Amino acid sequence: MFITDSYDQRLFDITVKKYNQYRKSSKYGESYKFEIISNLNNELDINDVNKDNIAEIIDLLKKENPPHGSFVHWSNLDDLSTLAKEKPEVVSNLIHNLFEKDNNLAESIDHFRKVGKEFDPKISLGTPLFGYILTAFDKENYTLYKDGPFKDFINLFELEKPSSLGGKYEF
Repeated sequence: MFITDSYDQRLFDITVKKYNQYRKSSKYGESYKFEIISNLNNELDINDVNKDNIAEIIDLLKKENPPHGSFVHWSNLDDLSTLAKEKPEVVSNLIHNLFEKDNNLAESIDHFRKVGKEFDPKISLGTPLFGYILTAFDKENYTLYKDGPFKDFINLFELEKPSSLGGKYEF
């Protein structure tokens, strides 16, 4: 944990408690997202990903991304889809690399983006995309990512912001 002083730890504990209370309240209108992610977890298996089905898998992720309150901006999925159709073996290998336990996750994400930028310098592959991919396959070990709450958390606890996109997700 990056929180070192007991005051910050208490604030963090209060924040988590309040968030969990909010999630269980009637004001929380995003429980459908848990169902979507659970369904994706049941349907997707990283061991089944290959160059022959990667475009279909990304099409499924596009289809399941809610139009309102989406997991990731549609442009990221469109860009990933284009990359996967042009370089299916590369993208299937990059996705496998994200889940390789011996690899550093931040470095794997940053490498994925680097390959994407080499393909198209204008490609949009943001942190929420990687959170969605990872969580769609394994909700027990990964989580979705939203930039606003991440920035709020960093600012609230006066933490140092990670320097890379992969570092943001890993943090």
